[in-house]
Amino acid sequence: MKNTKGLAIDDEAEVDTATLARLIGMTPHAVSKAADAGRLVRGRMPGHYKLRDSVQRYVEVLRSGPKGGGKGYEAAKTREKEAKARLAEMEADEKEGKLLELSVVQQTCGNICTAFTALTTLIGAAPHG
Repeated sequence: MKNTKGLAIDDEAEVDTATLARLIGMTPHAVSKAADAGRLVRGRMPGHYKLRDSVQRYVEVLRSGPKGGGKGYEAAKTREKEAKARLAEMEADEKEGKLLELSVVQQTCGNICTAFTALTTLIGAAPHG
């Protein structure tokens, strides 16, 4: 048993899911998912976790930042910025008349097809001669 500033912690101490959840501020379901992902250390008994190892691993995860050192987070932020820039460019193109909404294009094509059909019907009905 180690004694850290008056707190005795048994290196082999295990706690149940609800206790670990309260200690690290998670729901019991989130504790189970974190253990499945390898972020917490399961104990010998089902539904139990090694207290010291789980807390240490949880702290490591928090220190490493979002999604493995921030790489996933940074990539997501980059994708978000690129998407916002693309949307702004599309809106500018639409205002400048360089881009049309799909519904407008579909309606226009439908009108052209209707007019063409009517025209070919008239030509076909006209006397030849």
